[in-house]
Amino acid sequence: LTHRYNLGFYRQKSDTAPKDSVQAPTDSIEVETEFVPVTSFIHTLEADLNGRKYITQDDAQNRKFFEHTYFGNDSIDKDKRTSVRNTFGISLREGFNKWAKAGLTAYITHEYRDFGLRDTIDNGKIAMKQYKENVVYVGGELLKEQGKLLHYKVLGEIGIAGEDAGTFRVEGKGDLNFKFLGDTVRLDANAYVKNLNPTFFYRHFHSKHYWWDNDDLSKIMRTRIEGKLSFKKLGTTLRAGVENIKNYTYLANTSVP
Repeated sequence: LTHRYNLGFYRQKSDTAPKDSVQAPTDSIEVETEFVPVTSFIHTLEADLNGRKYITQDDAQNRKFFEHTYFGNDSIDKDKRTSVRNTFGISLREGFNKWAKAGLTAYITHEYRDFGLRDTIDNGKIAMKQYKENVVYVGGELLKEQGKLLHYKVLGEIGIAGEDAGTFRVEGKGDLNFKFLGDTVRLDANAYVKNLNPTFFYRHFHSKHYWWDNDDLSKIMRTRIEGKLSFKKLGTTLRAGVENIKNYTYLANTSVP
């Protein structure tokens, strides 16, 4: 659910009548106007609910492919995830602010997460164990879409509280258009740097055959840069890029007797 409140002004719509057409006197026609937003206040609400069940009662299969059975062969794996995310932002439209020629948006986000995993309780019975997380991010976006020569979009975000505190991402893309030897050349570039927390199910997972709690996983660092050169008349495109990942988190295959 997204809604916004715009502040701006009204202006007369552009006159599209042919130059040689006959125009009525201005005092006998109604002047048509349009609203031009300059500043926007934005709120977005996202709700995401997920559930999963895994059922197997084949004892022979369990013994052949899985080393452990934590809940017994007649049990059912269940897990769930609920996320509620609220974002509040203010956006300044491109071309209407003296100190911000490009479009500028700033925002703050709060996300509530609730996870449920099967676990054993004191009396030995199996029940759902709840894991709750609250995270807060702040971010901004710089955007230039007008004009023919240069366009760009840069987004930055950092986690300031909760489970994802210290994570960040900066990503951007842009294009430069120019003439070269009678041809129209377009240079595109995109890049990002991301320092992300491994998602919850990499850190915690309880099931019949697998069980782990890893709160000490390192943050995943990803970097990428790519450029593309396009020649319109030649119909030729040249592309080059490189990507790197550090502290890669993955699931090892240990489903052997």
